[in-house]
Amino acid sequence: MIEAAAIEFYVKDKGGEYNKHDKGYKYLLFNKRTFLEFLRSFVENGWVEQIHEDNIVRVDKKYVLQDFAQKEADIVYRGKIIEEEGLFFVLIELQSRVDFTMPYRLLLYMMEIWRDVFRNTPKKIRERKNFRLPPVIPIVLYNGKYTWTAAKSFKDMIAQNSLFLEYIPDFQYILVDINRFNEEELLEVGNLISSVFYIEQKRDTEVIERLTKLVSTLDTLDKDDKQTFKNWLKAIVSQGLSKHMRKKVSEIIEKNEEVDSMISNLTKAIIEDRKKSKQEGKAEGIAEGIAKGRAEGMAKGMVKGVAKGRAEVLIKLLAIKFDKVPEDMIDKINEADESQVEAVINNIFQVQSLEEINESFK
Repeated sequence: MIEAAAIEFYVKDKGGEYNKHDKGYKYLLFNKRTFLEFLRSFVENGWVEQIHEDNIVRVDKKYVLQDFAQKEADIVYRGKIIEEEGLFFVLIELQSRVDFTMPYRLLLYMMEIWRDVFRNTPKKIRERKNFRLPPVIPIVLYNGKYTWTAAKSFKDMIAQNSLFLEYIPDFQYILVDINRFNEEELLEVGNLISSVFYIEQKRDTEVIERLTKLVSTLDTLDKDDKQTFKNWLKAIVSQGLSKHMRKKVSEIIEKNEEVDSMISNLTKAIIEDRKKSKQEGKAEGIAEGIAKGRAEGMAKGMVKGVAKGRAEVLIKLLAIKFDKVPEDMIDKINEADESQVEAVINNIFQVQSLEEINESFK
């Protein structure tokens, strides 16, 4: 029987470039127990059972792709099967949008991992006939609303692949698409990571409603998992709230040990905040309307002022050139559009008589 694998854990820091979902998943999968729970619940493969929590070690390392604007592999685990003296890697890429380049990107990440292994293996060992590179198991964790339609095997990105099949490198990645699971499936799994997926499916519309359905599941979580869930939930529920409400939500989640009371108090706080927001929105709308009316009035006044100023300039220019400007012509100039006045001013040196001015304002 193969003993449990010893694993090392790599997590990247994108320096704030990741999307809002990545932060939550990175926080969760950074926890080795949650990572193993994810694999055992949603990746049905025999090698998963060979991984034991006690043998997981986190290592800080980055696999950067130069061809993809400095993209880095999201999460990488390195495992060693003790009895067989072989390494294996688990690569997890977090996605919120369909990426049709995914097989190629994953291949580049895999090449970076193999390059790193090769470079750090003593030359005498890597040049042996029996030297082997470790397997890399790629996983895409996808939480987008659209169906994942990207190719799932590398060969499908190669033209005429059926004709040259034996010469084309190939692999498949494991796709975990959280929005394709139905409610019953996630509630049946009944653990921390499935609860997160369950809320993620409707995080923008039904967080409280879904929390209510998770009461029995959350009550069975141990102290550590419950705290992990609370920390994740605070970030999710607080998005878009005011600083005051974020603090209030955080206090409610932390202080309520019972899930029922936490949900009840959260519901009350959110409803009150929505009512307050609506009232403030009405007040702001009225204020904006008044301000807009004032601004429009000022703008119109300024336009009229500018037009009048340009008319006076033209009248003075005509008086200088022709000594006297008839009253009826002054009226025409004052009533004319600013563009008409400006056109005459620009051509004032070409004007030979007041009759030409009259023609300009007909």
